[in-house]
Amino acid sequence: NSVINTPEYRAVFEMFDEKLSELYTEFSLDERIYYKLCAYTNTKDFSLQLPLNRQTVFDTLTSMEENGINLNDEDKEKLYKNATERSTICSEFNSNLMNAQLHSFIVLSEEQLNGLPERAIQIAHTCEVVKEENGVKFYKIPFSKGLNSDVMTYCVDEKARQTCYEENLKIGTVGEWDNRTIIKTIADNYQEKAKIIGFKTYSDMKMRKYMAKNSEVALKFIDSIANKAFPFAKNEQQLIMEYGEKKLGRKLQVWDLGFVKNMYATELFQFEPETVRQYFTVPHMMKGFFDIFETLYKIK
Repeated sequence: NSVINTPEYRAVFEMFDEKLSELYTEFSLDERIYYKLCAYTNTKDFSLQLPLNRQTVFDTLTSMEENGINLNDEDKEKLYKNATERSTICSEFNSNLMNAQLHSFIVLSEEQLNGLPERAIQIAHTCEVVKEENGVKFYKIPFSKGLNSDVMTYCVDEKARQTCYEENLKIGTVGEWDNRTIIKTIADNYQEKAKIIGFKTYSDMKMRKYMAKNSEVALKFIDSIANKAFPFAKNEQQLIMEYGEKKLGRKLQVWDLGFVKNMYATELFQFEPETVRQYFTVPHMMKGFFDIFETLYKIK
């Protein structure tokens, strides 16, 4: 469902989404599985298992506890309803996002393609020509073509970068596919889940299986890093801003940043992403991907 973006497939998925959610919830609340796993952790066989195997069992138990295995019947019913509602709204969120992306596009003239890598220009040329003025073609470039990042990084025309930036901001935030209210509903749903189980916040519930154990410790850790990094980040930002304003002869806008950073990296460090790209072709990356799995898991 995450990779097949067709209305027909999504229609079928949505038909069974709620039933799948109910099935997974029933599994996670199966006391037979839970107590057998609990008992297994006290056996000699369990103590002889590899650390990762033992951790898998503990993670399964933690997941079942987060799904309410130890709750009374009334709270289990609340949690069951909570999970079903979350499945529905998350499915709606994903559907909205895919629809918004499916209908998102920018129109660029042949001249506005100036600066784009040759591969990106070739992709643009495969797109629909919506009009032609004085011999100049205008291409309708859908979000699905994946050129948004290229436009923001390489496109010399400021107006094209601005158009691309503003169109990206609209995805999931305007019209019939506006996800902003849904995001708040999802966040509230997770918070409700945590409170039913007995935690103050959802982040506290999730952090307990990590080294930090709770959100307060995690936030202190993040703050300690941020306080050390901020002066360096501020200095780097100042360098980029001064460089960009000198190059463009004006104050930078947010849609200029990717373009300016690329110029900065190319000029000062001779780093060109397009040059690096040749070493990361799909066949080469797939081979590396499978090599990793064969090495780690001894499978082919």
